[in-house]
Amino acid sequence: CSSGKLSRIRGNSYLSFCYEALLGATGGLVIFGHSLNKDYDGHVLEAIINSGVSNIYIGVYSDLKKHEKCGLAHQMMSYLNKSDAKIEFFESASHPLGNL
Repeated sequence: CSSGKLSRIRGNSYLSFCYEALLGATGGLVIFGHSLNKDYDGHVLEAIINSGVSNIYIGVYSDLKKHEKCGLAHQMMSYLNKSDAKIEFFESASHPLGNL
């Protein structure tokens, strides 16, 4: 669960550094290749919400059916609705990493 992951992050200097960097992030944030499941990644979602990020760009797996993409977008919007950031979605295949 998310709280267990956060505890392990805090116990690892590298992961703790990365987590603190996410909390302190400003400007734009690109989320690519991550589902951000609230049950397992709630700590990451909270870090994003509590950061200074003003724009969030979320890559959506291009092979998903339209209703699956809409469901994912709705889920992400509901998770991140506490944030003042502008949230946009893009097709993952439109990015060079999407073709790896």
